[in-house]
Amino acid sequence: MRQKKTSHVGKLKARLCSILFAICYLNIGPDLSGAEVYRWVDANGVVTYSQQKPNNTNSIPVTTAGTPPSALIAQENARVAQESLKTELTEKQQQLIDLQTREANRIAAETALRDSLCESSTKRLAKLTEKDRVRVQNPDGSLRILAEEERQERITSARDKIDENCK
Repeated sequence: MRQKKTSHVGKLKARLCSILFAICYLNIGPDLSGAEVYRWVDANGVVTYSQQKPNNTNSIPVTTAGTPPSALIAQENARVAQESLKTELTEKQQQLIDLQTREANRIAAETALRDSLCESSTKRLAKLTEKDRVRVQNPDGSLRILAEEERQERITSARDKIDENCK
């Protein structure tokens, strides 16, 4: 196999290409690796980003990790907009939470009342159907035995209350 002779000019071209590549890499490298960016808040509360450090203002250097400053600014603007939206929604959400809490309390109270009515109606039905002769107390404190028709009416009423409250 025959080796190709490299001329002096060819070596210079290869070296020149390597040097040009290194120069290009060194010029582009900082942009790819991340630029020095500063963040500060002005007197009006506006967050500002810049590649130049501001004079007479406390600023924080931000590591960009290859993110261009314009993208950082867009990200920060989106974050600030989202936070302001969150603040507005928080009041509305609090109202909704209060409404949901009141509704949950109302439902819990209604459920407790139904459970109580279900239990008392079930006990009443058990007493009314346990025996044919049921004694009840009159308003004056005396006892009497319910007539069969009245007992059946109370049984029907207790069953209706059970159907209504024991679901």
